[in-house]
Amino acid sequence: MDIARILANLIQAYVILIMFPMAVLSWFRIDPNSFWGQLQRFLFRATEPVLRPVRRVIRPMGSIDLSFMVVVIVAEFVAIPVLGGATRGMDRLPPHGQFVSRLIHSRHHPHG
Repeated sequence: MDIARILANLIQAYVILIMFPMAVLSWFRIDPNSFWGQLQRFLFRATEPVLRPVRRVIRPMGSIDLSFMVVVIVAEFVAIPVLGGATRGMDRLPPHGQFVSRLIHSRHHPHG
């Protein structure tokens, strides 16, 4: 397994194991001294460095913070397919990965 595939797997694990649980926990009022409160603090520390720069560009609208969705969309539709496609044939990529890989390939090789 090469470095691009490892990065794709790490990004996917981060989204599934860190970002999604943080999103779910953010829907509830949690006692900060409980196990769930400690978990929420850990997840906040793990997600905030990724979400903060996106929030600077796309400001929350009232109580709606789109930074989570932007990061997940970029990860799932750009980073993971591109990194995953770097080591295997495009025909084995999911449909959105094939589209992104073809788009990038056509920009770098307009006549090929």
